[in-house]
Amino acid sequence: MRSLQVRNLSVEYPTERGPLQAVDEVSFDLRGGDVYGLVGESGAGKSTVGRAVMRMIDSPGSITGGEILYDDRDLLSISEKEMRLLRGSEISMIFQDPQAALNPVLTVGQQLRRVLRSHHGDKYSKKEETEKIIKALEDVDIPNAPSRLDKYPVEFSGGMAQRVMIAMALISEPSVLIADEPTSNLDVTIESNILNLLTDLKDQEGLTVLLITHNMGVVAHHCNRMGIMYAGKLVEEGPVETVFDRPGHPYTRDLMNCVPRPDEKRTDALATIDGTMPTPVELPDSCYYAPRCSKASEECWMDSPSMEGIGNRAGQQSACHFREEI
Repeated sequence: MRSLQVRNLSVEYPTERGPLQAVDEVSFDLRGGDVYGLVGESGAGKSTVGRAVMRMIDSPGSITGGEILYDDRDLLSISEKEMRLLRGSEISMIFQDPQAALNPVLTVGQQLRRVLRSHHGDKYSKKEETEKIIKALEDVDIPNAPSRLDKYPVEFSGGMAQRVMIAMALISEPSVLIADEPTSNLDVTIESNILNLLTDLKDQEGLTVLLITHNMGVVAHHCNRMGIMYAGKLVEEGPVETVFDRPGHPYTRDLMNCVPRPDEKRTDALATIDGTMPTPVELPDSCYYAPRCSKASEECWMDSPSMEGIGNRAGQQSACHFREEI
């Protein structure tokens, strides 16, 4: 099983008001066999981290610092030609919107064949390619797979199109899979099926998965480690059970309080988090969460806390002055 380490990763976009800091010195380890959940509100920088790992930051944005180590090989120091050999074949990505990511003028079979050939050339005969394509579709539970090869993406429902995207991401047998909100446009039943499918494939194929989501329930059910992002920074990370049992950052606690629990009977409204994240071009020198935090003190307004371990909680870190008290 392959591992991935992200070290002090930073991504910026130039604007008329100055550089927009989309990702600010983010570090985490994706260990072999992990399903690592990266969580946060929309705009926190989660998807940018995933695209940065793939070296797919759109211009004029750029990766301005850090390392992305794939089995100790820094992906930021290799050539684009070398990266193309890894992208899709060893590190693959499922994008948020399958209908936008799939080519509308090519059949599903043609698109899967192109992906297979781009990574394996003429290794397989046309018959062998067809057999692998059908198997890839069957592996993601697409019914009557042989009859679907000549269908266009528009002929697939949202759930089926997402399964095609997963098949496309896995057909080259990658070691690392980045799943960016893979169920964001699906209903709850299909969402559950897709996530269970990813978990099953992880167990069967030995995948290492980075699951990008805003859904804490998804992380609780499908991930073994998690990181919480806020305004481009990682503010907490650790084993899922530990973080859920004893969150070490007020933002993590507040996110959890916003999620309904099936074992609770509520008569009042769900909690909400007042305010918004700071503008990425006007980030303060203080703790980014201080304006929304009920525990904020003078120290929080004066100094931005660093990410540090929490007492005897193995593997859990938090960027909060009150990490021991949350």
